[in-house]
Amino acid sequence: MQNGQVDELYVAPGASLSSYNKLLIDPVDVAFERDWKQRHPEVDSEDAAKVRGRVSAGFSDVFTHELAKNGTYTVVYQPGPGVLRVHAAILNLDVAAPSVIAPTNGNSYVVSPGEMTLLLELYDSRAGALLARAIDRKRGRETGSVEIANADTNAAASRQAFTEWADTLRDALDAARETSTAKAPVNEALR
Repeated sequence: MQNGQVDELYVAPGASLSSYNKLLIDPVDVAFERDWKQRHPEVDSEDAAKVRGRVSAGFSDVFTHELAKNGTYTVVYQPGPGVLRVHAAILNLDVAAPSVIAPTNGNSYVVSPGEMTLLLELYDSRAGALLARAIDRKRGRETGSVEIANADTNAAASRQAFTEWADTLRDALDAARETSTAKAPVNEALR
C-alpha cells in the first residue's frame, strides 16, 4: 500500500511481510452506514441481510482471485508457516440505490452508487500477532450527471473497489518479498 494508497495505516514495530506467500482470508464482516436503514425504509431486514451477504461474498471472491492471480500467493484455509491471515470488514456501507429486486426490473437513478470503508488487518496466522491495520474509504464514481443504478451496477462498483484494495495488498506483499534480503519492515512495503 504505497504512500497515499490508504487513508490510515498502523504497522507493528519491526513487522515484516516478506516471509508470507500464503493467505488465509477470513469471512468478511459488513456493516451499513449508521443511518442507512432510516434512509432506505423500502429495504426490509431480510433484503438488507442479502445485500450484506452479496457484498461479503463479492469481497471474498475478488480478494481470492486477485491475490492468487499470478501464482505468487496461494489462498489457504488453515493457519501455518508462511500464512498471512487477512481479516477485513466493510464498514459504513452506503448503497445509494439498493436494488433488492431483479436487476432488469429495479433501476434507480443516482449521481454516485455509494461508498464504503475497508478495515483490513494482517496477522501472522500462527502467532496471531497483528502486523498491520489499514483503513481506506472508497466512494463510487461521480460523473456529475444522473446514471442508472441497479444490482448489476452496484456489484460492478463494489468489484472495482475490492479489486483496487486487493491489488494494493498484493503490491505491498510483492514489494516486501523483493526486498526480503533486507527484511523490509511492513511500513516500508505498505507506504
